[in-house]
Amino acid sequence: RLQESEMGEGMVISLIRDGYWNWLESFCLDSYKKTSDPVYMFWRAFAQYNLGNASGAINDLLSIQQKK
Repeated sequence: RLQESEMGEGMVISLIRDGYWNWLESFCLDSYKKTSDPVYMFWRAFAQYNLGNASGAINDLLSIQQKK
């Protein structure tokens, strides 16, 4: 059986491959709320950038940096 993190990683890869930026942003935000894994914030920032929201992407990346 796949672990939740492996399922999440597979979902992120699929959404990126297919260019579903809105879905990726939503999935990563929900996953981050559940797991607090900063990798989801990185991919959310990537989705925001691809949606044309560079300032939102920068804010997400800065939040990761501040939690180090």
